[in-house]
Amino acid sequence: MVLTQFVFSSFVLFVMNLFFCLSQAYGGTFVLALKPDKNPDKMKEERLNLEKLLSEKLKKNVRVIIPLSGSVIHQGLKNGQIDMAYVSSMDLLQIERDQSGVLFLVGETEKKSTYYDSLWLVKKESTIKELKDLKNKPIAFSSRTSTSGYLVPFADLIKKGLIKKNESVESFFGRSHVQFASGYGGAIQKLLAGQVEAAAVSDYVFEGDKYLTSQEKDKLRILSRQGPVPGHVLVIKSNNVGLEMDLLKKIFIELQRNEKELFQKVFAYGWKDIPLKEHVKPLEEYLLLTGLDKTWLGNK
Repeated sequence: MVLTQFVFSSFVLFVMNLFFCLSQAYGGTFVLALKPDKNPDKMKEERLNLEKLLSEKLKKNVRVIIPLSGSVIHQGLKNGQIDMAYVSSMDLLQIERDQSGVLFLVGETEKKSTYYDSLWLVKKESTIKELKDLKNKPIAFSSRTSTSGYLVPFADLIKKGLIKKNESVESFFGRSHVQFASGYGGAIQKLLAGQVEAAAVSDYVFEGDKYLTSQEKDKLRILSRQGPVPGHVLVIKSNNVGLEMDLLKKIFIELQRNEKELFQKVFAYGWKDIPLKEHVKPLEEYLLLTGLDKTWLGNK
């Protein structure tokens, strides 16, 4: 009996020690998560290069991951498995709301702005000249959770008086005419295929080089531009906040200057240190105007 208790106690101590060692090993790794709109396979080289650079600068092992969804990032920050993440400003609002992380740095666009625009695109030969011409026409939003591809154009329709506050987008376009794609590319393809008359996307989808070929761009034109849309940000988990913040900021700003090509592919064209309230103010206005604040941010 005594021997059995001894063996059991030894086993428990062994398991506890093993768990502690594994926790220490994992705890020594700095985990950086990137927005889930990136393809992990296509980003393999960039991820490895970023891991090497940050490991050298931070003097610790760094792992760069691309989760399947934003919710994985939120939970990872909350339970301590993710130390830092590059996310949208809408994600930032949700992360701040559940106190799992705080704003670290705001990314700059190619135009050196911390904001970008939402666009309505139509085919070049389309007879539609103004936004009001889309009344009762089939359209595509990028997704139900897209800021620039749904929230901002929705708010803009209210601002322009085309939709009354508390009305849905279907009241303008027609219930059977509103489609939600699985992303920017999906919305564009619906437009190019003639399934819809217009598509709502981010400006960098049309004006950048990552989403469309020159041939596809030649078939499209901008119908309207709305915004501003607060740009993407770096957030850091709440219990990482402390004396290391200034050092981390210096490291990211320095690497942005010295490793421009890599950082522009993975993150942004520069960094700005901006107060949270200032950066997300337009976003909060859009949420209140459309009534999406409750469904997107919850009832806290």
